[in-house]
Amino acid sequence: ISKIESGYEQQLRKFISEHDIDTVSIVGTDLHGFARGKQMTASRFLTCLENPIHLSTLFILLDYGNYPINPPANDDQWWPSWETGYSDSYAVIDPTTIRAVPWQPHTALIICEFKATNSAYSLDFLPRNLVRNLVSRYENLGYTVRMGLEIETTLFRESAMSATKKGFRNLEPLWRGLQAYLLTS
Repeated sequence: ISKIESGYEQQLRKFISEHDIDTVSIVGTDLHGFARGKQMTASRFLTCLENPIHLSTLFILLDYGNYPINPPANDDQWWPSWETGYSDSYAVIDPTTIRAVPWQPHTALIICEFKATNSAYSLDFLPRNLVRNLVSRYENLGYTVRMGLEIETTLFRESAMSATKKGFRNLEPLWRGLQAYLLTS
């Protein structure tokens, strides 16, 4: 967590107190857009407003089965691996995103972006960082960016374990045939 402006710090303290929060989930997106992060007590979270929380870059580069993704072929860019090591990253929270989690009593969620602790490395390929950078580039060109989210899913008759064993190949779908635009699935 990077240092928070004092106005936001007071708002976060007030939110935690007013909502009787005892646990805070700091959540960002990994390479696939999965929510990853860290849970901590609210009191620990509040002390972190002055000091960053460091996280390994390993957790942002895991595949669907939670195995490390190998560096892309023919890529000379930095990519953490077992061979080169997983460096630290830190969470930069967006204080405007704090929310109580309805299905988890006394728990708040706050969105963050992950930044590399070593300036020679970049985590700009992560979805939230990538979108922020692209929006900034278009705004610098005089454009106003508007976007929406489209979620498409395919459900399988597989557990995480069976899908991993199959290498995420030849998975058995929950339904047979074309499911495009089918609202009753």
